[in-house]
Amino acid sequence: MMPFHELFPEIGLSETRSARVMQHDEKLPVDSYGFVELFCVDPKCDCRRVMINVLSEDRPAHLATINHAFEPPGPDAPVPEQTFLDPLNRQSRHSQALMDMFKDLLSLDAAYGQRIERHYRMVKDALADPVHPIHAIVRSAGAADGTQKLALRAIDPYAPCPCGSGKKYKWCCHDKRHV
Repeated sequence: MMPFHELFPEIGLSETRSARVMQHDEKLPVDSYGFVELFCVDPKCDCRRVMINVLSEDRPAHLATINHAFEPPGPDAPVPEQTFLDPLNRQSRHSQALMDMFKDLLSLDAAYGQRIERHYRMVKDALADPVHPIHAIVRSAGAADGTQKLALRAIDPYAPCPCGSGKKYKWCCHDKRHV
């Protein structure tokens, strides 16, 4: 997973969504929250999802990691939710409220959801083009074959895959790792 703004800096900087809470309530403090999009850079993967890191703009903090699929899951899907807090990544006491805010943004602004899907398609189209400059960016991030290097830690093969596919790690990205 790589941040969209690292892959397409000019577009990413101008199109990263943020929201400002103007009045403190029991759920969220006054702050600006940035919704940073991350996409899978495996050229063979078409997972049709985005991971959103929610960052505080007023004080440097990573507050939530949201996993969102572009289509609702089917009745037999391993993950029954379309949007959920990613259990393998950083969360905070504000994560649930931030996920609710993200869902509200999607439901109130259809163009935002379309923009995220357009960003996904941009990444996948660039990865499919062997001469696109995105390949140099992915390589410089340590992913020469398009897959992110996994942290030097053991991942339970029966845990959900970090890519967000909903499959067990053993049956998804285990053989793609480059540790």
